[in-house]
Amino acid sequence: MFVCDFSAGLLELERLRRAGKLEKVVFSDVFSGIRYVKTTVCKYKNIWNEANSNIKNTYINRGRVDKAHFYLFLQDLCSGLSWAAATLSVDITSDKLLDGTNAEIPSIGDNVEVAAHVPHEDSTSRLLLPGCASDSSSDDGLCIVPPDPPHIWRAQSTLCPFCDQLLPSRHSQALDNILESIWAKTTPAPTQRNLNHRKAASIVVSAPFCIHHRNESIHIPEALSHNWPLDINFNGLFDHVLDWQDALMAILEDPEESTAFQAARDLCISCANNARLYEWQKHSYAGAGYYSDEGFQIILLAL
Repeated sequence: MFVCDFSAGLLELERLRRAGKLEKVVFSDVFSGIRYVKTTVCKYKNIWNEANSNIKNTYINRGRVDKAHFYLFLQDLCSGLSWAAATLSVDITSDKLLDGTNAEIPSIGDNVEVAAHVPHEDSTSRLLLPGCASDSSSDDGLCIVPPDPPHIWRAQSTLCPFCDQLLPSRHSQALDNILESIWAKTTPAPTQRNLNHRKAASIVVSAPFCIHHRNESIHIPEALSHNWPLDINFNGLFDHVLDWQDALMAILEDPEESTAFQAARDLCISCANNARLYEWQKHSYAGAGYYSDEGFQIILLAL
């Protein structure tokens, strides 16, 4: 969706509301073909109302050009207008478009089609409100879908879409694969801190991605600092675990002396009354660090 269309649509909704019309009744007429879900609409209205007016005017005045898409507007809210001005050479005090002409904002009431940029490879000219799709098969009347596929999201954010922590500067292919596998199971839930935040029905869905990116942020720099090989010899890992048989048997014979056992016991005690916290902590601690998920499975098999 272009920002000028989004802004004009909100103004038209307000005009109709003052005329005694119900927002949920007229919404699909204003935003052509998009069905109404109150929580999603309110979320984006709040983001718009709290945004800096200079940023909003800058995007409105661009009209319908590639640099005026709503997802870029959301990105600039995260990174600051200075980035937009420096990158796009925008004069935020100007009432004119980049070519010097005045910005004309058509009336949504004149059946202007509301549009959004959803750059899938098989995308058509059908353009939607970020986070919404006009899918008649939806049980709640609106199908909530990603505003952009994962590869577009990665270009827009340095924060994890689930835990809001910083992501590693370079993503491994394994991390990207995890994100691809869970993307469709999550829905947009923007916050002031992270406009690209997403939510899942269960923490079990998002935990693998969060755990993996934390491991990459910690263990890859650790491996580099110790000159450990980044290409792990998984073929030899099974035998390497067996080499530690005596130490592992000692843990089984006297677990109280094992720091690993103590940590697991303390985890169970601390989360005894909080099932969700235990679920998260269990996923956080269950892993093989430097040896990654693949190594973890081999180690479990060897044990």
